[in-house]
This record gives sequence, C-alpha cells and structure tokens, in this order.
Amino acid sequence: MWFFILFFILFVTIYRYLNRSYEFWEKHGVPSPPVSLLFGNMVDVLFLRKSLGQLYAQVYTDYPNLRYVGFYKIREPAIIIRDAALIKNMLIKDFSSFHDNDFYIDEKIDPIFAKNPFSLKGEKWKYARNQLTPCFTIKKLKAMFPLVNEVGKRAIKYLNNVNLQGIEAKELSVKYTVDVVASCIFGMEGNSFENNEGELQKIRAKIFTSSSISAIKHVIEIILPFLGRFFNIKFFPDEVVDYFRIVITKSLKYREENNIVRGDFLDNMKELAIKLGNNNFTIEDMVAHAGGMFTDGSETSAIGLSFILFELAVNPEAQNKLRACIDDVLLKNNGDFTYEDIISLQYLDGVFKESLRLHPPFPYLAKVCTKDFKLPSPLYGDDSSYVEIKEGLPVFVPTYAIHRDSKYYTDPEKFMPERYYENENNPFFSFGDGPRFCLGEKFANMQVKTFVAYIIANFEIRLNQKTTLPLKIDPQYFLLKALDGIWLNLYKRN
Repeated sequence: MWFFILFFILFVTIYRYLNRSYEFWEKHGVPSPPVSLLFGNMVDVLFLRKSLGQLYAQVYTDYPNLRYVGFYKIREPAIIIRDAALIKNMLIKDFSSFHDNDFYIDEKIDPIFAKNPFSLKGEKWKYARNQLTPCFTIKKLKAMFPLVNEVGKRAIKYLNNVNLQGIEAKELSVKYTVDVVASCIFGMEGNSFENNEGELQKIRAKIFTSSSISAIKHVIEIILPFLGRFFNIKFFPDEVVDYFRIVITKSLKYREENNIVRGDFLDNMKELAIKLGNNNFTIEDMVAHAGGMFTDGSETSAIGLSFILFELAVNPEAQNKLRACIDDVLLKNNGDFTYEDIISLQYLDGVFKESLRLHPPFPYLAKVCTKDFKLPSPLYGDDSSYVEIKEGLPVFVPTYAIHRDSKYYTDPEKFMPERYYENENNPFFSFGDGPRFCLGEKFANMQVKTFVAYIIANFEIRLNQKTTLPLKIDPQYFLLKALDGIWLNLYKRN
C-alpha cells in the first residue's frame, strides 16, 4: 500500500515539475498551442514529421487574430511573431533588442562555422559584417559578372547535348550554382556539367544531404545544441574544412607567383587581409567566409532557382512575357547579357521576388531577444497593456506563412510578378531585413537571374508528368525543398 502511495506522490511530483515550465505563457496572458509533456511544441519536428518552417507556419495559421503566439522550444519558452509591422520594428527600429540569431555554435567544436556571420553575435558579428561588406559592392559584383555569365553559357551548351525530357530542376540548378561559386569564390573550374561526381559536388553533398540521419543532425544543431556539443556535431565536416583550406591556400599562392587578378571573392578577401593585416584576417577567416558563401551560393540559390523554374512552367503567360523582355535585351546587345541588363530588367526582378515570396528557401527567421523588451498586447486593438520578454528568449518569424497571408498580399497563392511594380511596402523577409539583411543578396540576385535569363532565352519550360501537384515540402530538410522533386521538360526554341 505504502509503495503505491509513494509511487503516486513521486509521479505527481515529477509531473508537476515537468509541467511547471509550460505555465510560462499562461502566467503572461499569451495564448500558446497545447504541449507534449516532454517535448513542448516540438514533437512533430523531433520525430521528423514536419520541418521547423512547416511547424511555425501551422502555428501562424492556427492563431489568425493574434499579434504573436507563445511557444515552447522543448521546455524553453519562445515566441512566434505574426504581425508584420511588429516584425519590421524588431528587425530594424528595435534591432538592438534582437540583433542575434537563435543559433549557437561552440567555437571549440566547430571553429570555422563559429566565424560565419550567421553564427556570430554582438560585437563579433558587427566586426565581421564591416569586414565583409566591401566585398559585395556593386563594383565588385560587376567585376564578377563575366565569371557568372560564362557559367550560364556553359549551362546552355550542356543542355544542348542532353535529353531534355524529365530534368529535375534542383539537380540542374545545383550544377550551375556550384560552378558559379567555384569560379567566383575559389577561382577554379567546378566542371559540374561535365562531371556530376566532381570534387565540389562531393563536398556539397557532404554538407547537404536529404536523409533521416542528416535531418536528425540538423535538428540537434538547431534545437538541442547541448547534444551537438556532446556528440561533437559540426556543420562543416573536417574533410570539408580541410578541402577549403587547401584550395584557398594553393589558389592564393598561384595567384601571387603568377601575378593573377580575377576580381573574384578570393581576391577581395586577399585585399582585406592586406588591409587588416594577416593576424587580423587569417586563412581560417577566409575558409569560414568562403564556406559560408559556398553553402549559400550553391544550395540556397539552387533551391530558389528550382522554384522559379517551377513557377514559370506552371505560369506560361508569365514565361512568355519574360521571354519577350529577354529577347529585347539580347537583340539590343547582339545576343549577350550585361550586368546592368540582368539587374535592371523589371519583369525578371518581379519573377525573382515573387517566386521567393511563395517559396523562401529559409522559411523562417530565428532571432533571440538580446535586451529586455516590451511587446504590445497579443490582442489586436488592445494598446493599453504589454508583455515584457526577457533577454535570451527565442523569437521566430514564420516567413513562409506571412508571405502567403491575404492580409498582406492580394491573391497570395497566385504568381503575380507585376505586384512589385508599384513598390508596395508589403512584408518580404526572404533575405531577412534590417542590419542583418543577407549580405549576399545582391550576389544571389545576379547569380539566379543570369541562369533564368539564359534558360528562358533558349528553351520553353513545361512540367514533366513526374512532378506531383500540389508540391509537397520535404519535412526532413531544414530549407524549403520539394519532397519529390520538380521535374521539367525543356523544348529548344527555333
């Protein structure tokens, strides 16, 4: 009898202890979804049934009348912001209270990714940002455009010699993006169109693998960083870091010995090292920043490209309109593109932005409160009360859901490149916003638009029957990726 009484008391005590963490938002008067006793609101993510982007989008949809929603990241209180104006303020006007990303890297375990601006915090981030900003000026990007343009031409040469029926959009896009970053970052030939098993393709595959094991690794890195430290999990495996270090060292030596200037990212980093001194900007810094550029410029850009090709395939009127614009440019320039053409073509810019609105590769932003902050009431119309959040509280912005909300966009599910002509101030967070706005946005803009221009100029795009509609999102990938692929048929123009 006493055993059962003691067991019952122990059970109730443990239950009360575990449940106490989930009383946080109720005490603050903030609605929150029902929780799992052990996993908070993260059950579907931990069991790989939903990605974080899908989870945050679901919470956004379930609470349409609130400015924000309480949330539990396992047992840690967090918050999901729904109101676009509030998000804008947090990212820009109130940046000092939210200047860090909710992403923690142990410098001892992963010293290279710890130097990546995405991971850096506070003054370290500010210092790195100031270092790298001169590498992405319009002048520097224009100097790199011939390198990007040449890869675009190689892509067309490749496509003119392969079966054009049943091409997977992301696989094609990755060939292009890897070769672009190979040329613009490392000053080398990626040869992805000639050899799908090339060195850089293998390196990319070591970083980005869509599998259950890889998904578990990323969940641990993002949600359970203490386990990441325990299991010594790194974003960049050692062999990837070693490869980048060797390539950069050899390339710098070769350029020095042969007096070669390419005007690429590596040249820009070399200038930075000379300016700051080798002790203040080392080879390890170069490896970290080149690695960040490689991941963003290969995988993220390829995902964005694959969705642009999809939208053009299912919207033939938009495809034809874009083709007419591009034909005019080619006629004016004797069959070639200039940097100014690619960047300034209004309809191409609309296609770029509209596809990123519907399919942001990063489907959410993860910030952290860096200074105690007073939020307005979660209830619209209540401007007399507030909720104070403390330093250290994770704050999530469900980009994917906001971009598809009819409160902000007319016909939000419709692909309408023209909606950007009037430069309406609608929420657009595919590259973030404010001081931590993506530093590589202009490079991605140039890279992606160049490939789209070449494809549309040379081919008509249609969906292949292998493409499953509506598209399903891969729940095991931390970026927004089509689960079953995007399969296309390309038809050569006369």
